[in-house]
Amino acid sequence: MAQHDFMPYRAPNGATETLSFRSSTGQTFLAGEPVIINAAGRLIEAGSDPASVAGIAAHRSTDVDGNDFASNSRMTVYGTSPSQIYKTRRLSINGNGVLTATSFSADRLGEPAGFILNSGVWFLDTASGNLLTTIVGIMDQNGRNLTDPNVLSGDGFWALFHFV
Repeated sequence: MAQHDFMPYRAPNGATETLSFRSSTGQTFLAGEPVIINAAGRLIEAGSDPASVAGIAAHRSTDVDGNDFASNSRMTVYGTSPSQIYKTRRLSINGNGVLTATSFSADRLGEPAGFILNSGVWFLDTASGNLLTTIVGIMDQNGRNLTDPNVLSGDGFWALFHFV
């Protein structure tokens, strides 16, 4: 499990959309991981290639000692509004959540993508079965948007995406 796989980048009017749900006991999700609502109406970590998500976990489901917050705790998640932009360093293009390169180009702009879990690490993957997001930007290590005509070259380091 890797913390902060997906995190908010920009929100409309500077306000990140958050929602609150009761978590199911025994959960071990970390901040930045996709979460869903189970049949009992409780928050749980999504499985690989989810058909939908409730949002992205804003914080971990356990304390640093592994004690469950979940009994009746409300957990905050970042919402799935299309106006909320997220960022990730983990972009895959092969459907199995394997990082295909340490950098990527701006030609990924506009591609749909979904979430793939591979060995405890979440990836945004353009070849997943459930395409829940669209890539809306590619930034280099210095935060320069590679789709900006004033940025002449660079390697993609962050993929920006939003939910559709």
